[in-house]
Parts: sequence; C-alpha cells; structure tokens
Amino acid sequence: MIARQLFLAESAALDRAAGGTFPFTTAQVQAAHAQWTADWLAWERTHDADYKLKAVAAMEELAAAGGSAAARGRVEAVERDKIDLYQRRYSDYVRVAKALQSLAG
Repeated sequence: MIARQLFLAESAALDRAAGGTFPFTTAQVQAAHAQWTADWLAWERTHDADYKLKAVAAMEELAAAGGSAAARGRVEAVERDKIDLYQRRYSDYVRVAKALQSLAG
C-alpha cells in the first residue's frame, strides 16, 4: 500500500500491464478474504465441537472422582485451553483479514 502511494506512476503502469491491480486484482483479494472467513468459521465450529467433547469427558471424570481437586482442575484446564486457543486463532484471523482488506482498499 505504501509502495503504491510512493510510486503512483509506476504502480499505474504495472496495473495497466497486468490488466488489473498489481499484484492482485480486487476480485482475487475479495475471494481470498471470503475463503479466509469461510475457513475461520469452519475451524470455529470444529473447535467448539472438539471442546464440548473434552468438557463432557472432564465432567464425567469429575463425577466419577467424587469431585476431587485434581478432576476439578482438569475441567478448568479444558476451559482455559479452549479459550486460549480460540483467542490465539482469532487474533490471527483478524490480523490476516485486516491485511486482506488493506490490499483491496
């Protein structure tokens, strides 16, 4: 983006030679953003399903262990892991989505 601003004439010449916005057309960037979003939503659904199963298993262990401190700790660890992984992946999703949007802009 900065390079395009600094080299307006050169950028325009590249765009003309490429037949669209160089190096990616707006349509290509929009398609990449749409795919990135679809992939994120699919990951989110899988993540949720995986952690529901882990939570059920941990709760069953807790019940079988009579509420032991160790079993309670495993239940809490599952929830922490779920949130931590989600936050890391969401941060990546937002960073890439913003970068794609800036290319389209």
